[in-house]
Amino acid sequence: MEKKNYVTLLQLSQNIKAHLESVYTREYYVKAEIVKLNYYKKSGHCFPDLAEKEKGVTMAQMRSTLWAQTYKKVNADFIRITREPLHEGMTVLLKVRVNYHEIYGISLNITDIEPRFTLGEMAREKQAAIESLKKEKLFDKNKKHPAPLLIKRIAVISVNTSKGYSDFVQTLNNPEHPFMVEHTLFPSLLQGDKAVESLVRALQRIKKEHHKYDAAAIIRGGGDDVGLNCYDHYDLCKIVADFPIPVITGIGHSTNETVCEMVSYKNRITPTDVAYGILNDYSQLQKRVEYAGELIRKEVPQLMKSEQNRLQQFTGQLQGLVRYKIRDEKNKVFNLTTNLDYRTQKRMRYEKSRVEAMQSGLSSRPLSVIKESRSQISHRADILNIKVREVLKKENEKIRTVQKVVKWADPVHTLKRGYSITLKNGKAVTKVDQLKPGDRVTTKFAKGKAESEITKVN
Repeated sequence: MEKKNYVTLLQLSQNIKAHLESVYTREYYVKAEIVKLNYYKKSGHCFPDLAEKEKGVTMAQMRSTLWAQTYKKVNADFIRITREPLHEGMTVLLKVRVNYHEIYGISLNITDIEPRFTLGEMAREKQAAIESLKKEKLFDKNKKHPAPLLIKRIAVISVNTSKGYSDFVQTLNNPEHPFMVEHTLFPSLLQGDKAVESLVRALQRIKKEHHKYDAAAIIRGGGDDVGLNCYDHYDLCKIVADFPIPVITGIGHSTNETVCEMVSYKNRITPTDVAYGILNDYSQLQKRVEYAGELIRKEVPQLMKSEQNRLQQFTGQLQGLVRYKIRDEKNKVFNLTTNLDYRTQKRMRYEKSRVEAMQSGLSSRPLSVIKESRSQISHRADILNIKVREVLKKENEKIRTVQKVVKWADPVHTLKRGYSITLKNGKAVTKVDQLKPGDRVTTKFAKGKAESEITKVN
């Protein structure tokens, strides 16, 4: 076997490392998406998986390292500038150095991340979501729902342990507001990497039984404006805009309005404001009812008096109209009666003259009718005799033809031509397998018959 030159795996790895270190001698700015942050709380280090995607397809992917001290500084800058912590799904501009390790392979060591670039990306994505919703005619759709007179049942998306949800419930249940509002909690994450997925899932659960509720609310209370980027996400905003019932938002901030808040039916600053808004509708309606009651108590007596006067006036007018109508109808009846008498007499004279004319013609008419009928009967009798003779002639010819056929079909004629008929037990034998040795048979001829016994059958 010919000896081959080779290098060890370690030697090859060291050669690759040396080559990379000689080529990539400086730091580079790289735009990428953090697919997975891989943060280890105990050490504070991160090992982000970075990727570049095009229309959802991963075009490139690489591992990286973000040491604890750098991560702490970068994350603080992100929260201060973008109001978002560093998280998965975020597009960032990284300052990196290319590293190669003999065991772990190639990776990027992150030395800095530019938050203002990400802020621009977030603004671009927010604007893109707004434009897409407007293009699809969904941006104002939820706002166009008919306003419920009162919200009696509301589906609430929140965290049951959050202060915002607690404030919302306490406000609704305040004894100073004796209005019963039923609320059902649909738990969800309200910020972070998984918030969009969790919020969409909660909304889909409500959508399946939306007929049970007058409205839905997304509430997130307390704290600052950190972690609100999820409320600009297109998927979440689309389901809110296209939701079958009004969606009220109260996610606890007072700075830039998120897209989710823009497309919602109504936006309140805090969960408490959401509750007060619901109760305020009850209070306003109660005030309107009380005002209407007071107005009725004041206006009804005067209205009754006015209507009583109008009724008396109408009664007088009605009596005059009735009297006039009665006189008019009496005149019409008189005229009809007079006219009817005249017409009746005229009709009777006309009918009497017709009867007299008919009586004079009746005496001569029967004779001419009888004479004409006799002539028709005689003519028809002649035609009938001719038709009967023709039918009888045709039927006689048919009978003679049938008699000939019957005569020649008689078995006697067949026997006279030299044929015979064999009978067994009085029935004609037509096949040999009807006979067996020892059978008694009768052979019938044109003249006479003979008895015989079968001795052999072939």
